[in-house]
Amino acid sequence: MNQKWKTVIIFVVLVVFIGGASIAYSILAKDFKAKGSDIQNITSQGVTASGQEKERIPAPDFNVLDKDGNKVALSSLFGKPLVLNFWASWCPPCKAEMPNFNKVYLEMKDDVTFVMVDMVDGQRETMQIGKDFIKSKGYEFPVYYDSMQEGSNAYEITSIPTTLVIDKNGLIVDGFQGMIDESALLGAIEKAKK
Repeated sequence: MNQKWKTVIIFVVLVVFIGGASIAYSILAKDFKAKGSDIQNITSQGVTASGQEKERIPAPDFNVLDKDGNKVALSSLFGKPLVLNFWASWCPPCKAEMPNFNKVYLEMKDDVTFVMVDMVDGQRETMQIGKDFIKSKGYEFPVYYDSMQEGSNAYEITSIPTTLVIDKNGLIVDGFQGMIDESALLGAIEKAKK
């Protein structure tokens, strides 16, 4: 076979490959955005523009590690209102809101489950760094470690802190990107109790 035909065949194969990849990307991107957009659309207000409460959506399940390295599924913690917070010890807004989370946890720990998820990346944030930070501050809320990024992927976390409040049936009631204060946290918990 001469060089001209080899070049034509390589060109055709390349065009088919790029076309197939483009079609696959389009199909997969639609599925990915449909799931994530529901979570991203939950605002700190939890209401539509007309003032009606938004429809609650199921909280995606994921696995994290507890302080002893045991795997824990988020869904295994459903049954009462749940506060899900994504944080890291290097994040100033995360650190600033933690005293409020600890205070509310101490007041409501029998009625509300707290899932404080440390965004472990193995470099900037490790389980040990997270454990040392929590211990140094004396926080008592339960901490879990997202060492495989299952939680951050399931919730498409793009910035921290991010907090979601989930009702006893595993439906997301409210969500916040960025630091929240005690009154916003308490308000979201009250919504989750309804």
